[in-house]
Amino acid sequence: MADDLIQQKKTQRNLIFILGSVLVVTIFVIYQGFFKADGGAIQEGQVFIQKPEIKINFDILDSSIFEDFQLFPEIEPFTEATTTEGTISIGRDNPFLPY
Repeated sequence: MADDLIQQKKTQRNLIFILGSVLVVTIFVIYQGFFKADGGAIQEGQVFIQKPEIKINFDILDSSIFEDFQLFPEIEPFTEATTTEGTISIGRDNPFLPY
């Protein structure tokens, strides 16, 4: 019984130490991110006026590799289903009407 209480107090002491460490690290990170002098901000004179020119080579699409591709056949939507009793219609004319 007494051993359990001692063990619980040791566990609580360890958890308090871990919590304190986490709080110190969190406060340090927040201080570094928000309250320190901002040396990485972009100044007005640093804005780039010329944008890089982007060229896309579309000639690769005319390659012989793409000529060998075959299209998939178009799949028709289901309108009827065949059962052992006969053919039934699937769906409703207006699916948004309440039953």
